[in-house]
Amino acid sequence: MKRLLFWVTVCVLTNLSSYSAGRVAAAEIQLASDAPGPLAPDESRKRFQLAPGFRIELVAAEPHVADPVAMDFDARGRIFVCELHGYNLEGYLDVQELNKTGVLDTAVRRIPANPEAIKRAEEEQYGTVKLLEDTDGDGRVDRSHVWADRLPACYGVVAARDGVIALCAPDIIFLADRDGDGLAEVRQTLFSGFGLYDMWSRISNPRRGVDNWIYAANGINSGGTIRGPHLPGEVKIPATSFRFKADGSALEPTSGSASGFGLAIDDWGDRFLVTNQQHALFVAPLAYHYLARNPYYAAPNLVLNISSYGHPARVYPTSQPDPWRLARSQDPAWVKFYGAAEATANGFFTAASGQAIYRADAFPPEFWGNHFSVDNAQNMVHRCVLEPQGVIYQARRPQADETTEFLMTAEQWFRPVNLTTGPDGALYVVDMYRAIIEDYSAIPRYLQQLYIQSLIAGSDRGRIWKIVADRAPPPRKMALAEATADELVAALASPNACWRETAQRLLVERGERSVEKQLIELATAGGTPQARLHALYTLDGLSALTPQTVRQALGDGHFAVRTHALVLSERWLQQDTGLFQTVAALADDPHPRVRLQAALTLGQSRSPAAAAALAKLAAASEGDAWLQASILSSAAETAADLMVEVVRRAERGGSVPSLLRSLVSIVGARHRNDEIGRALAAIGAVQGTVAAELQSACLAGLAEGLNRGKPEVLTNADGQRSLRALLANSDGDVRQLAFQVAKLVRLQEAPEMKAALEAAAKTALDDDRPLAERVAAVALWKGAPFDELAAVAAKLLEPRQPLDVQLAAVEALATAEDVRAADLLLRDWLSKTPKVQTAALDAIFQRQNRLAKLLDAVQQGAVPWYSLDAARREQLQDNSDAEIRRRARDLLATQGVAKDRQEVLGRYTEALTLPRDAGRGDVVFQRQCAKCHRVKEQGYVVGPDLANTIQRTDEMLVSDVLDPSNQLTAGYNSYTVVTEDGRIYTGVLAAESATHVTLRREEGKEDTILRKDIDEMAASRTSLMPEKVEQEIKPQEMVDLVAYLRQAFGPQLPAQVLLFDDDPAFADLLHEGEGRATLETADRFAGQASLRMSPPQRFSLQIPGWQYRIVERPAPGEYRYLRFAWKSCGGTGVMIELAGDGQWPPADKPLWRYYSGRNTTGWAARQAAADAPQQWAEVTCDLWKDFGPFTLTGLAPTALGGDALFDRIELLRELPPATPTP
Repeated sequence: MKRLLFWVTVCVLTNLSSYSAGRVAAAEIQLASDAPGPLAPDESRKRFQLAPGFRIELVAAEPHVADPVAMDFDARGRIFVCELHGYNLEGYLDVQELNKTGVLDTAVRRIPANPEAIKRAEEEQYGTVKLLEDTDGDGRVDRSHVWADRLPACYGVVAARDGVIALCAPDIIFLADRDGDGLAEVRQTLFSGFGLYDMWSRISNPRRGVDNWIYAANGINSGGTIRGPHLPGEVKIPATSFRFKADGSALEPTSGSASGFGLAIDDWGDRFLVTNQQHALFVAPLAYHYLARNPYYAAPNLVLNISSYGHPARVYPTSQPDPWRLARSQDPAWVKFYGAAEATANGFFTAASGQAIYRADAFPPEFWGNHFSVDNAQNMVHRCVLEPQGVIYQARRPQADETTEFLMTAEQWFRPVNLTTGPDGALYVVDMYRAIIEDYSAIPRYLQQLYIQSLIAGSDRGRIWKIVADRAPPPRKMALAEATADELVAALASPNACWRETAQRLLVERGERSVEKQLIELATAGGTPQARLHALYTLDGLSALTPQTVRQALGDGHFAVRTHALVLSERWLQQDTGLFQTVAALADDPHPRVRLQAALTLGQSRSPAAAAALAKLAAASEGDAWLQASILSSAAETAADLMVEVVRRAERGGSVPSLLRSLVSIVGARHRNDEIGRALAAIGAVQGTVAAELQSACLAGLAEGLNRGKPEVLTNADGQRSLRALLANSDGDVRQLAFQVAKLVRLQEAPEMKAALEAAAKTALDDDRPLAERVAAVALWKGAPFDELAAVAAKLLEPRQPLDVQLAAVEALATAEDVRAADLLLRDWLSKTPKVQTAALDAIFQRQNRLAKLLDAVQQGAVPWYSLDAARREQLQDNSDAEIRRRARDLLATQGVAKDRQEVLGRYTEALTLPRDAGRGDVVFQRQCAKCHRVKEQGYVVGPDLANTIQRTDEMLVSDVLDPSNQLTAGYNSYTVVTEDGRIYTGVLAAESATHVTLRREEGKEDTILRKDIDEMAASRTSLMPEKVEQEIKPQEMVDLVAYLRQAFGPQLPAQVLLFDDDPAFADLLHEGEGRATLETADRFAGQASLRMSPPQRFSLQIPGWQYRIVERPAPGEYRYLRFAWKSCGGTGVMIELAGDGQWPPADKPLWRYYSGRNTTGWAARQAAADAPQQWAEVTCDLWKDFGPFTLTGLAPTALGGDALFDRIELLRELPPATPTP
């Protein structure tokens, strides 16, 4: 279904071609009249266009189905369908109230419905499971039973145990009708605890796997702690796909995660996911449990977009765009908001879902194994061909130049959401059949208002269709429920996956051990690989599988049978030598999938022979990243043995395997003395033409691994000897890398180490040596004995030294564990340049034991408090150490910081009147901003997309740069990770997997931290962007930078900005004062809610993002007038107080305050009206005329003598004609 992944809350008003911007008042909104209407099923069928040789037939329609989203067939061939009721209802209820105001909301933003509408809608949002039957055999459903009703929203059903399993987060529920009355009196919760996101993205689409598991797709935030009555314990599931057993006895995560609605599995167990714009996502075949067994290795991303014809891919629907979609695509502001591909009316995938692999033989052979998907926004079914490419696939169109689709229709109500292969070989299409399929929030609010009825139109309708090949053989009705065991075994050889899967399920559920002999014969001599594979897993499900049968399957002629036989062999590898030898021999298999699985399976054995086989695979893995990943995931316990074998083979072969560094890093990360010793001995023993290259790769990997976790002293004698020899190696790179390793294993007293350190010190302090040599020499001191390091570092940190040398010295001190390193880093603070200070603070914050020293220096005045930016202050004030936390909170008062920022902001804001030069601004951007932001293909993607600068005034942009923590962009919080050895990493969360997280810093630099090493991880409330930027950017440069951003991204804000109207978060922004601020929905002037204020007031001096300039003649982004509505609830008066330039007005001057009624505050203020407004009164104020120019930064709504209500507070650049002001 068509959705985006998050709410966008930034508000920008825009001029519309058909509707004027802002508050368009009308007695009654004239609803759109061009919305298409529904058709009768037979009329709908006439509108379809299909690929030659196919036709479409109706299977079911209303009243038997309504809003169907998924289906499955039981053993009798009956259809079970799940329905999703109440879709988009909250949007309808929200807009229904909005339309009563007569106001079109033309703001460019994406927002959810108001809380009251959401709450009301939840009462009618639920799932239903129905049983559909064709009693007269004409191919159409003529009887339906509501099996289960009022379930949580339901997103998939799968037949099991003579019933069905329904996915309805937070639960997975088993339903069965044991008394035959058409109602499921059995309703058992198998699992509970899945996370809930918005209605369109939850766990969905259960699919049977050949391995007796049921697989399912995840939703956004769908992970959780899962509990079940038959689980042995709690299972923690991240927001990833998962699999479970039909009896509720097991559940576990699987590799691959996507936000879309859909999951497809082919005959070999390969899985395909989907997102709105990515119709063909393949999950690389490295199972989650294999990757999780090696916490020392960070695996690559396993979800791949395999489309070879674009992202998003071009499509060719025949339907016209929905009228609202066409209007949105013609509005430049909305096109910019969503991006061209997303906002384009038709022509690219924007609502892909419900994909399926065709797994039968009723279509012509060229369609077997094809990938089908839908785009429900464009009323079509798409077909692509899957071509194996190594261990993955590439998806291509059947003809490279085709400009058509497999199924199209001109009818805009056709909303295909799911596909499946039926027992008759037809491709079934689940059609929600409704006017609007998009989540309401993706539609501009004013268009929701105009097309309000379309939001829910079709909620009582639904269709199921089937696509049939013209020359398909007559279908045979599936009736396996009463089949004998022999008949079920025969069905395992069916060319139709629905028959095979159902037969296997029934044999396993019945425990049919009587047919073991037939199953073994089928597994070894079946006519198709599919039959042999199903027979193998049926035996497995019956606990009747033997090593002998598996050994025969390992020699099967088809790669998929051999691949699965490897998986099935793992339970016997330790005790069955013959089976292990057969498995190991498959390291030479000609098929890449078999070799990949062999690597994964060999990782289940700890024998030296397994390491030898893995080494053989490693030698042949060049250029195969997936094989290398499988080898490395297998190396948690055998990394040292495998590394020794790989090195030996590489030495003989004369080349260095690309996986060697990662492999040796695993040895280092394990911190096992004997393993490190063996690795060093092997490295030291290397000879031949590639010796230096091999040794360098190994030492670099070892150092990388040792750096993860707390270093320990190397006591292994062989390892020490080898390392000393490497320190004296003739190759300079080898010596330097050996030096790094020696420091990490505390080999400090070795004569070779001392000699190398002395030589490095002389080079580093020699002013006549090239700068690059000096910096490299300083790097050798990282991890050196502290007393010796301190003597050298103190000289290198003298102000006379080149900047790069000082920074290298700071970096060397950062590696020291001795707490005295902090003293050196903080010494002579004011003599350090800003860049050295920044580097020193980075080093201080890398170790927990240095923070107390920093607080000492701040307390003594040696380090001014303003040297710490907001992120540093927060880290100290929220530190896990109670004493650090207490001291920081006592020392770091915020008032001075705010005053300092206001002074800087004032100077730079004044500079906005200077002439601007976008060309010079480009230079500033490249120098200062490109490290974290990307514009016009230049820079790095670390921080937020700067395209939203059109939504910010010039003053706001200046504030964003100079005070970055004032307002953070969603998804760009800085994360802080503290490892178990006390190291601290900070950055934006760039990636995470079962075994690691990756934080991204400036210039796209990344730190990958293994989860096993993490002690604490938390998101910061402050920005990763540096503060004190004024030390790097002068006022004129700031003005030029603003000009460059305006040139790059377009014009500034429109003539009006809404400060408050319905936003429930606004009350929380008023975080000071003795009054109470709440949202009031029962009494409001406009929209859905007003702000209720209990006496006396709530206020905020600096509301995030507020830098609104008030002037006489406003330019874009500047304003003059304030308009709001207020009402007194039985009190004596009302007042609104403004903060200007970060200050409250003086009490004795009528500045920045308005009141009506009796002013009992004692503060001077301008009177708007003599009487307290007992009914809603709208007030428009000329701020410039009343108070002169200022910058609005905060607000204090005030209630006098009783509660007061405030609503629709906004700034205007100009007034509509004939608007009175007080």
